[in-house]
Amino acid sequence: MATTPVPTRPPSSPPETGAQSILIGAQATPIITSAIPLQSFVEDEASVHSNFVFSLKISEKLNEKNFLIWRQQVEPYVNAHNLDDFLVSPVIPLRFLTPHDRATRTLNPEFRQWRLKDQMLLSCLHSTLSSEILARVVGSSHVYELWNRLIAYFHKQMFVLNCVLPYLITVLFRNICFVFATL
Repeated sequence: MATTPVPTRPPSSPPETGAQSILIGAQATPIITSAIPLQSFVEDEASVHSNFVFSLKISEKLNEKNFLIWRQQVEPYVNAHNLDDFLVSPVIPLRFLTPHDRATRTLNPEFRQWRLKDQMLLSCLHSTLSSEILARVVGSSHVYELWNRLIAYFHKQMFVLNCVLPYLITVLFRNICFVFATL
């Protein structure tokens, strides 16, 4: 699986202000997170270092009322960084390539790269969620789980607004008209 390098901000430039921004990844200190409890794995340090920069700026955090606006800001960012496969139908490399790797706990380098990008994007997206929405997605360990939960929740909300609410308003209007007609 070919990867495209993500441009980085020079270390000497100051952090941007105003909009929400998160900078993840450093040459001196690699950040590796895992959805499983912390365990010791044999890892090649050269492949751990990353120049990925995830800097997502949004006008406000996702809440109950701004899903479409939030999504309109997040999706171009994800697509521009060629990370859309992490949201839907992810192809997750094998954690261990051979039984020997499993016995020695040597991780597949492709899995490590996938995990690094997945966890960076997950962290980045978490930072764009309000506390009320973050509480709804507790337990999402990977980006695709978070995305699926958000889509399912807001799809239900939009269904209610677009289908059920107009029906209830129509029924209510008819009942009001009937009451006034009988007076």
